Amino acid sequence: MQRYPEGVDCVWLAVDDRGMLAGFITAGSGPIPGSVLAHATDVADIEGLLQDLLPAASEASLRVEIPKADSYLALCRRGFHVYDWTDIHASAARSKGTYELVAVPSKPLFVGQLPAELRILACPVADGQLIGAERIDVRSE
Repeated sequence: MQRYPEGVDCVWLAVDDRGMLAGFITAGSGPIPGSVLAHATDVADIEGLLQDLLPAASEASLRVEIPKADSYLALCRRGFHVYDWTDIHASAARSKGTYELVAVPSKPLFVGQLPAELRILACPVADGQLIGAERIDVRSE
């Protein structure tokens, strides 16, 4: 099992019961499910794999204002809903403990459309949570 990449802003993938995909950006401290860390592929390499293996094929719509949105938009243009660990900027009292939706693709990508080497990297979200929701809690996974 690989160690949590402390301080490294990286991306991990999730899929819901419908097969809808999302990329979760950790901000260097957001929770990463154990099944992602247990995988042979280093979590710090996932974003590069996505850029190398998937073409940009969708428009991207930001849901919040982000000063440097290029990496969010690049991921979203590949068909992923994009979530960010915004608690990195919140005090403990204002922490939400969830990833928040920041970008939505016009043409969402589904797990069956991924190349096999990416498909195995998508971690299921907890039952009842759907990609596209405003917030997703992964702490209990």
